[in-house]
Amino acid sequence: MFKSFFFNIVFLCFLAFLAVSPEANAAVVELHGWAWSSNIGWIGFNCADASACGASSYKVLFDNASGNLTGDAWSTSVGWIRFNPSDTPPFAPTTPAQVNMVAGLTFGAVTGWIRACSVYASGCSGLLESNTARGGWNGWIKMSGTNHTSPNLTGGG
Repeated sequence: MFKSFFFNIVFLCFLAFLAVSPEANAAVVELHGWAWSSNIGWIGFNCADASACGASSYKVLFDNASGNLTGDAWSTSVGWIRFNPSDTPPFAPTTPAQVNMVAGLTFGAVTGWIRACSVYASGCSGLLESNTARGGWNGWIKMSGTNHTSPNLTGGG
């Protein structure tokens, strides 16, 4: 199914959202919008955007003080995607998904790891499906790195 650990994810939904000043009042905010991955297609960040909250209430939350991203997103290709997985990512840096909240050139860059729940035998943690059932993919999605860069507040990479 998926042979690569790295996905070329473009976070369009973060461009407008990251205009939040680091001096603003600390708050946990629901993200809205969609992201595109050339490997897994569209990823929805909030059930309200798809009018699906009655069937399944999901959302990704952003803590504008720490920069941490938590919660679940949805993809019709791979199902649930956990933004704060309980297991340790496979490669350094081994951090969960977060937005750089330190002023400077990389302010607003999204880094870390998220994980598709479809690789688990049940739920979104625990034992993995067989390697054959997963198509050799371990479900990890890298938010930025050598394959691509995360957008910054100026709209560049």
